Amino acid sequence: MKLLNLSILLFTIIIFGCEKIDVIETNLPYEEKVVVQGLLEGYQVFQGVTFTKTLPLIETFTIEKAELKDVVCYIKDGVRVIPLKYSSKGVYKPLINLQIEGNKEYELFGKWKDRNVYAKTFVPSNPGVTNVFLIDDGTTAYIKGEVFNKPGQVYGATWAVYENNLLIKEAEEMYALSKESDKENEKLQLRTITIPRDIINTFKGKLYIRVYSFDEKFRDYFKTKKFNQPIEDTFTQAGGNIEWNVYGDGIGMFLGIGRSLVLAK
Repeated sequence: MKLLNLSILLFTIIIFGCEKIDVIETNLPYEEKVVVQGLLEGYQVFQGVTFTKTLPLIETFTIEKAELKDVVCYIKDGVRVIPLKYSSKGVYKPLINLQIEGNKEYELFGKWKDRNVYAKTFVPSNPGVTNVFLIDDGTTAYIKGEVFNKPGQVYGATWAVYENNLLIKEAEEMYALSKESDKENEKLQLRTITIPRDIINTFKGKLYIRVYSFDEKFRDYFKTKKFNQPIEDTFTQAGGNIEWNVYGDGIGMFLGIGRSLVLAK
């Protein structure tokens, strides 16, 4: 699941991560739901949508137990209806490569048995980033930058190390999302989490900020995912009051995203 150019970070860590915590509630009632995981990156080939189901708390999660192989589903881009077919491990893809367009809405429709799910997302453009600097006082180091706001989008940032155009390492979480703003091209402040000292010492001059633009619906998910996780695996057993953007008989995220990479000065 880690697309650390994106899917690793977003699915495994932020969007669809199975974050472990110390206290696990075991008295939650079990309700079987369809679980949707879909990421649409502007100007990239669509990688598909994953359909699984929640499992009882007493069951150990495996993709073989959770995957759904008989979902009837399709996406719409405002004009076209694009059927999705089962591939493997719960992933459904178009029959031909689909290039996702930026600044465009996409809808997802799915049906499994008698259960229906629906989601809609806006795929943002890649963010415009400026004034990127490495801040290092000898004790704490991070990268800060500014992003030009587009209404309907929110932004977050990670640090990354590239060497000879190859990704060496990337932060596995974001410090925070940008403030809310409806002002076109307002400069919003962003920063990364702290960069480990060994990374600074080894890769100084090779540190980048990766700025992500998200459909604004991601803000509610980000807030509630962080503070409402009473069980080990939200996507396995459906716990917590998390704000999804999948509706009907399902949970999950079907999310539009953009990204830009800038070398820190």
